[in-house]
Amino acid sequence: MGSIFRTNYFYTFCLSVRFSYILAAGGCHTVIGCRKSDIIYSPLPLYHSVAGMIALAGTFHHGISMVMRTKFSASNYWSDCVKYNVTVSA
Repeated sequence: MGSIFRTNYFYTFCLSVRFSYILAAGGCHTVIGCRKSDIIYSPLPLYHSVAGMIALAGTFHHGISMVMRTKFSASNYWSDCVKYNVTVSA
């Protein structure tokens, strides 16, 4: 009986985590107001909730383009925005 309970609990946990990602993906479009024509620049690492859940999941869900840099550079921030025609920074 215990293994059935743990399996059921794990399944419920996975569903709730998936649902939170789906809900966060809508935040990029609904809360921030991004459109398909926008290009998002994310200076944050992907393990950060704004970059990973809202920006990246929103790009997958709504087909929005996203620009990322391997290592953030404050001195190159604006030149990167101009170079890639960035319209939204998240």
